[in-house]
Amino acid sequence: MVELDSTRFALREKLRRHANLAGNTLPGVMASPLTPTFGANVSGNPASTYNSVRQIATGVRTAADTSGAPILISGGALVTASGGVGVSVRNSWTGASFRADLLTADFLFMAGADGKFELHIPSNGQAVDLLVDGVYAWARGSKTATTGGNSHTMLVDLGAARDYPYTIRVETTGGSFYGVGARPENAILPVPTHDRLRIYTEGDSWAGPGTAATWAGMAWPTNLAHLLSPAPIHEQFGIGGTGDIATNGNFNFGQRHPYDVFLRPAPDIYVRPASTNDGSANAAALQAAVTADIVATRAVAGWSKVPIVIPGIQQYAGGGSYPTAQNAAVLAAVTALRAAGDTNVFFVDPSTWITGTGKTTSLTADGIGDWFWNGSNNHPTNRGHAYWASRLAQAIKTQVYPII
Repeated sequence: MVELDSTRFALREKLRRHANLAGNTLPGVMASPLTPTFGANVSGNPASTYNSVRQIATGVRTAADTSGAPILISGGALVTASGGVGVSVRNSWTGASFRADLLTADFLFMAGADGKFELHIPSNGQAVDLLVDGVYAWARGSKTATTGGNSHTMLVDLGAARDYPYTIRVETTGGSFYGVGARPENAILPVPTHDRLRIYTEGDSWAGPGTAATWAGMAWPTNLAHLLSPAPIHEQFGIGGTGDIATNGNFNFGQRHPYDVFLRPAPDIYVRPASTNDGSANAAALQAAVTADIVATRAVAGWSKVPIVIPGIQQYAGGGSYPTAQNAAVLAAVTALRAAGDTNVFFVDPSTWITGTGKTTSLTADGIGDWFWNGSNNHPTNRGHAYWASRLAQAIKTQVYPII
């Protein structure tokens, strides 16, 4: 008789339930979008509407800060790894970081008579998106603070009190929050995390700051997180020019994972595509690198059974050939790992997702490549990122979830 793996069964049911709740479309925008008020960017700590700043991290509430000094949500220190490369465990409040990832924060806001809260966000010209009860408060990527400094505030007015809390999610790039403030008649509370879906995405410039989307919040990782769960705990890692082999003067995936991904709590699902930067890599070396990284991942406490999804390398635009040998190497690595007993690692083939000639010469309108790629021919447009995320979400739901 086969023994039921209760932990695996529970995870599978959690993944499926969140997928069903999320549906197949991205969150919409409020019928009457909110208009936040940005404070002026300054050098140092901005003037606050509120005397007390309450520190919020996902599921964590710390003591109020009245000193005016910024407090990190988590981490922020630079770690010197071998070779002297500084790797940011978490973006620091100054915004100086090796890894400019998408940062999210979640909290419950009980609106009293005032009905307002204020975010303290250190960055120069930083874009901020806000979801209120699962709906975007304004068009994604449309609200950006002025430039000219390195710290600003954003005041959000929900209009009136209500007798149950708003669920607030903040999505931003370029820095960390160092506080969410509100007047005493309001309340800021942590969001319970026991049933949240924790999703990590890793990658190259497609997942990092150089996504060529309007900003990283429009890129495929954020879209994917929303398509897999209505309320994800999402962390996005990505550095341009890197891959399992490629470094672009930084670390490749396997070299940097001990300093970013592995320092975070184990997720419910981990998506780390093979990189377009390895599209011409030696196939044997690529297979060995993917294998070594997955083996190292499994050795990290709590990561032994995390579902790992590896989409294959996507070809470049302009009719570029699909990297058949390299993707065969990635598939071979996954196949061998599964044969050796790691049945929670999965390969997803994207070879049919993009068609047409792209933008190298003219718009031929013979496939989706003409709108998928941006002018550089190696990054997706906003629409392309959303499309790629939808295909990946569909593949995960139909090819991965049924066999976890």
